[in-house]
Amino acid sequence: MEVINDAMLDQIEIYLKEIGEFYPFGVLLRHDSKIISITTVEDKIEKSIEQNKREIETRVLESCEFHSGGYSVDTIVDGVPKIQMNFISKQSDGWIQVYLPYKLVDNKIDYGEFES
Repeated sequence: MEVINDAMLDQIEIYLKEIGEFYPFGVLLRHDSKIISITTVEDKIEKSIEQNKREIETRVLESCEFHSGGYSVDTIVDGVPKIQMNFISKQSDGWIQVYLPYKLVDNKIDYGEFES
């Protein structure tokens, strides 16, 4: 999951610095360690999240090509901006969800500690 986590955070940092937020997106990890980025854009964010989740889950669990995957959502919980990160692999028992609080000040991102 560390490879997927790092790949998502690299992309998130670009989005946050350029536009201050990001649209839900996902990544897949192939067995040869190559990262594939995927994004399904729908008219409503909730639909995009569900489509990304379904696409990643199907490719990871039903395909021999991918080992694991994840998707990220920019959200606010109790007034605090957080990155919702979701991971799945062939070895996991379903989805694993964590939150990473962040502050964007003067184009610099300060991350908090991961929360479950």
